[in-house]
Amino acid sequence: VYNEHSALLHPDGRLLFGTDQGLVIIDPAKIKVDHSFPDVIPTDLKINGISVKPTDTDSPLNSALSYTDNLRLRHFQNSFVVEFSTLDYYTLNGTKYTYMLEGCDKEWIIPSSLNFAAYKNLPPGNYTLRLKACNAIGAWSNKESVLQIDIIPPFWQTPWAYLLYTLLAIGAAWFTFRTIRKFNTLRNRVEVENQLTEYKLVFFTNISHEFRTPLTLIQGALEKIEGAGKIPKEFAYSIRIMEKNTQRML
Repeated sequence: VYNEHSALLHPDGRLLFGTDQGLVIIDPAKIKVDHSFPDVIPTDLKINGISVKPTDTDSPLNSALSYTDNLRLRHFQNSFVVEFSTLDYYTLNGTKYTYMLEGCDKEWIIPSSLNFAAYKNLPPGNYTLRLKACNAIGAWSNKESVLQIDIIPPFWQTPWAYLLYTLLAIGAAWFTFRTIRKFNTLRNRVEVENQLTEYKLVFFTNISHEFRTPLTLIQGALEKIEGAGKIPKEFAYSIRIMEKNTQRML
């Protein structure tokens, strides 16, 4: 029996294909369906576009990425690419991957044959990268590969730094309060001094008027005595002393 693809169907169910190299016989009963579920293994880490190894300077890896469960990155290493694979090269073309970075992604990424997860400029924090793959027949495994990724904040964003900022803010507020209070106290003192000065000025002005009026009268009387005529000698000296001291007090 020939089907539409010019293949001979044997009565026992085998398929026979003729080629220029000979006859190809396929027994569908002997074809085994792959029911295994591949494990996804992280294979490479790229930070800022550069692949890193455990032996590199400032490398976050202490061992190969496939043997790493927790990845600690510094704040300037927050752009990275994680490559992964099932290491199943027999079904490589039919393998699809999906992943989700908890703390960044809200749901699983659409499955595709791309075997890498790329993230850029992640803020400091704790993240969990979850990986899954499907086998050749499209069955997804319930088993996930998990990689914990911690991005360490810079020193100016650490709790100790925020504590220092708080203490500095409190110190600045206290210094500002004391400065304002000193200025207010000084201003009050200046106002009091101005008032006292004004009171003193008024007081001494009144006193000067109180002295000047009788002294003027005394001076006028002395001038009248001197203009009255010849003054006896026994009074002349006393009158000069009186006149001199009157002028001095004026």
